[in-house]
Amino acid sequence: MPATWASLALRSPGWILPFPTCDSFRPERHPRLTTSIEIDHQWVIELGGLGDTYADAEEIRDELLRLVYGLWDHTKNHCEKDREKAANYALAWVGHVAGKRENRRLIGDYVLTQNDIGNRTLFPDRVAFGAWSVDDHYSGGFFHDGATPQRAINPSGITWGRPSRSPSAASIRKTSTT
Repeated sequence: MPATWASLALRSPGWILPFPTCDSFRPERHPRLTTSIEIDHQWVIELGGLGDTYADAEEIRDELLRLVYGLWDHTKNHCEKDREKAANYALAWVGHVAGKRENRRLIGDYVLTQNDIGNRTLFPDRVAFGAWSVDDHYSGGFFHDGATPQRAINPSGITWGRPSRSPSAASIRKTSTT
């Protein structure tokens, strides 16, 4: 199967997830065709929240590939809005290592909370800073029944701190060397 599918009469492989019409998508999931190299809309293409992202990593990756190539097939072959514009577009690259979100949690002496980030807490014993937002990710990912998450905590990216009491497991006795 050609990796690019550029200006070729694309014949969909049988293993992709089919999206034969624009109505096949849940709200806000229809792929967006961009005309630049900017990253747009890929963040809604997420899966794995219902599985163990360590034990099921290969199955989740395979399902993500089925999804990505199904979206590309829709854009190239079925989308009334974008099919003509996408005729000479190429799918240049698809990652084969799925990113992981939080799946294991070490409970430290202090558990950093959403409120700490939202309140932009700068702890006196901070050892790291963050400036990214906290947003919602539904377990169903791309196939979540509702709209995509719109709520973000600290959306402006103002700095918050991570205390030294947070990143280490409470079950491990703290030691120091001199």
